[in-house]
Amino acid sequence: MNMNYIRMAFRVMKKYKMHSAINIIGLSIGMALCLVMLMYAANEFSYDNYHANGERIYRIYCTWGNEGSTMNFAGVMPGLAPELSSDNPNIEVAARVKWNNEMTLQAGDNKEFKEEGIFSADPGIIRIFPLHLVDGDEANALTAPYSIVLTQSMAAKYFGTENPVGKIMVIDGETYEVTGLLLDQPQNTHLQFKALIFYSTVVSKGEYPADPWGSWGNDMTYLLLKKGAPADECSKAVVDIFKKNTNPYLAQKILLGLQPLYDIHWNNTLRADIGPKGSKLYAYLFLSAAILVLIIASFNFMNLSTTKFLDRAKEVGVRKVIGANRLELIKQFLVESVMLALIASAIGVAVYELLSGVIYSYMNVDFVMHSERLIIFYAIIISMLLIVGVVAGLYPATLISKFEPVQVINGKSITRGGQFSFRNISLIMQFAISVILICTATVIFQQINYMKNSDLGFKKENVIFAQLPMGQPEVKEKYEVLKNELLRNQNITQVSGAYTIPGVNSQFQMGVKRQESEDAEMITIQTIPVDYEFINVLGLELREGRNFSKEFSTDPTESIILNKTAVDLIGLQNPIGETLLVPFKGEFRYMKVIGVVDDFHIKSLHNKIAPALLMIYPQYYSLIAARFTPGSESTTIKYFKSTWQSMFPGTDFNYRFMADEYDNNYKTEDNASKLISIFTVLALFISCLGLFGMVSFITSKKVKEIGIRKTLGASIKNITVGLSKQFVYGVLVANIIAWPVAYYLMDKWLQDFAYKISIDVWMFVVSFAVVMFITLVTVGIQTIKAALANPFDSLRYE
Repeated sequence: MNMNYIRMAFRVMKKYKMHSAINIIGLSIGMALCLVMLMYAANEFSYDNYHANGERIYRIYCTWGNEGSTMNFAGVMPGLAPELSSDNPNIEVAARVKWNNEMTLQAGDNKEFKEEGIFSADPGIIRIFPLHLVDGDEANALTAPYSIVLTQSMAAKYFGTENPVGKIMVIDGETYEVTGLLLDQPQNTHLQFKALIFYSTVVSKGEYPADPWGSWGNDMTYLLLKKGAPADECSKAVVDIFKKNTNPYLAQKILLGLQPLYDIHWNNTLRADIGPKGSKLYAYLFLSAAILVLIIASFNFMNLSTTKFLDRAKEVGVRKVIGANRLELIKQFLVESVMLALIASAIGVAVYELLSGVIYSYMNVDFVMHSERLIIFYAIIISMLLIVGVVAGLYPATLISKFEPVQVINGKSITRGGQFSFRNISLIMQFAISVILICTATVIFQQINYMKNSDLGFKKENVIFAQLPMGQPEVKEKYEVLKNELLRNQNITQVSGAYTIPGVNSQFQMGVKRQESEDAEMITIQTIPVDYEFINVLGLELREGRNFSKEFSTDPTESIILNKTAVDLIGLQNPIGETLLVPFKGEFRYMKVIGVVDDFHIKSLHNKIAPALLMIYPQYYSLIAARFTPGSESTTIKYFKSTWQSMFPGTDFNYRFMADEYDNNYKTEDNASKLISIFTVLALFISCLGLFGMVSFITSKKVKEIGIRKTLGASIKNITVGLSKQFVYGVLVANIIAWPVAYYLMDKWLQDFAYKISIDVWMFVVSFAVVMFITLVTVGIQTIKAALANPFDSLRYE
């Protein structure tokens, strides 16, 4: 490449400082934002797609219930995997994985640590994924009870630099031998574990169910199909094996299916699932936003490049007169444009490095830039550099270089493009995209606000709760004492134990049916074991009947309360006094409906309200909740903690507020709303930079016109309005184009919600007003400045 081109490019940048700065700033911000969103989307779509045999890996899932009242579970029967491994020609390997609750680990004399992410697994799991052993024999690593395989980070935590293989660890008071060392799992997988324990340990500890074909929900079963094996035939074989081994009742109530490995990260409908969950909707939303921001930055770059090159028309004419051909001029303009894009790319990458860690942390994304992502990263940068730099330079270079030298030297205008010039069209497109982003941010914000502030059927404020220490036999005896001690505090008004409260995931379901029909179909209902004060603590509204009361001795064994949805589903016309057949302590019992409460949302407004049944059942209390007077948070927490520690010494007091726990359901949407808002503001900023540069160019070309109009008596207002008209028309056209597109996109997005806002015209009016205000302010600054100039100075302008 001729170095003269590069030297000339630097001279031009120095001469046109403002235009160059605006171009570089706008494009660098656009690139940085684009990279943040593209790499986030790339990270989401990379989940579990790095396995060599990924297309042959499936997980069996379980559906329980009848049409209209079903539940899906990630875990299936523990007896299924061994049967599949030995009895199916299409399945190469089948293996179980069982997540363990928090476990206490110790190695030697080191300090104990409580750990999550420890799974019990069949040895076949190493072959299915596959998992790479750094040390140890893969064939024998998981073949004996009480053997454990550690990841490298876990081994370093407990053994430092020593080789852990063959060493002993104490886990929950029992001795385990370390039989292998695994590579750490990448962040973009749903199966995040720190250690694997041989599955037969579950049997040795007496935790294996007596009926392995009648229990489900805790054991996830993975399959590696043989090459060419059809998934539908394997699914049918799985169902046949299950029906052959289970009892007739479960064979009718339960349906098994195969879930592809690539679907696991995106599917959040399965209960008791593991791993972080993503949303394709938000991945595509960020992908679209990245493209839109890049388009705005590119249009902005091309617009400013075009105006700058048009301002150099006489230079082009002189250079053509002294012998420069069209190809040389195009090369010169391309070099200038690509160099600007290169500088902007370097700045954009630096901005990305500064912002990405904060943004990914804010989004709770564990983003690791390993070699594969680096390739994607640099490919994106090079692509953007080539697309923006080449296209931005090629258009004006081709346009200007075709004019005859005499035309441009004599001052003949080459800037007329009419209403449909590239400059006007690109300006309209920029503002149309800005309107779409504003509408998107507005709708997302309103939807989140609607979900957080809608009538949820309960009062989430001023309720604190703590998980009871399960597994300790004295908890049941101490519960009433703890409750009474809490009520002694004047700031605590009600206390109740429960299996779940809004915001805490519940998996307690059972089938009920009406007494009047022996052969009636069982109806699956969400069941909430509660205490007498549960309705008061949550602030539920009693529609009919009465609450549970200690004055009625039969309430703990014979009484239930339904919500309105359950009443409608069962078909009870006069529910009070009706009797239902309900599972209770291992047997079916007839229980009487004593009350009906208004519907309330245990889950978020993503989901429709489920039929619910309340019953007194102390054995299933997993938490204790207390309602306190407003403004007494600190004193209530202090008293709750001291009372807790006196009841359960040595047990951590981990409290949470119900409002915070429930609002966590909307964390993804909340983060997306804030980030889209930030990107929208920055996209508008990029548009304004381009608009500012264009207005500067236009007003500089109309200096004489402004001077003549002022001399003839035109006011500053008239001049400003006249110069602003074309931009106001552009905003109007941009809104007309953007509104139907934004409406369609937002309507599609809202389909994901069971309860949603209605999109009305005011959202579009607001977006129009915002863009119009920004346009008028940006244009006004430059036009007023030009209009205020001395008219005689303007007329002397050369």
